[in-house]
Amino acid sequence: QAMVPTAEQKGVWVLQEVPGGSLLVVEADRRRLEQIASNLMSNAIKFTPAGGCVAVALERTAPGEVLDGNQLSREGMHIRVQDSGIGVPPEDLPHLFERFHRGNNVVGQPIQGTGLGLHITRGLVQAHHGHIWAESQVGAGSTFHVWLPMRQPLPSQLEQPELVSRIAQKYFED
Repeated sequence: QAMVPTAEQKGVWVLQEVPGGSLLVVEADRRRLEQIASNLMSNAIKFTPAGGCVAVALERTAPGEVLDGNQLSREGMHIRVQDSGIGVPPEDLPHLFERFHRGNNVVGQPIQGTGLGLHITRGLVQAHHGHIWAESQVGAGSTFHVWLPMRQPLPSQLEQPELVSRIAQKYFED
């Protein structure tokens, strides 16, 4: 939600697909989870031209499902941030999450940023025992995926509305 005004200012549409119903409890530090989402959204908006679209989806995954060629051993949450931006050249995809990697300029405009955002995001995802990967095609946009382990809410959490309203539980101290 915090990135929507930035997108609107640039003329980029933001679509959100979040399932209703069951509570998703992710074993994560809430601030770090927000930082992961913010970094991915910020990049998607930055590389999407006016009139383009950024779609964010959140879905539950089950053990046995296959994501990025890996069979999942436990239940989790799959976050998908897809844009209709400039895309990433195939030779840059393996290096996207490396420190200071800024990619090749495919549109003739300077690439902004330090090249640390995706590196930091990968570190945060890995610290939460998750997995991050990207798919892209030049001129057609990119999709960034994050998978994080999930657990069932405890009965005491279901009985306390202030806990039910939280999407993430504190996993480690700040």
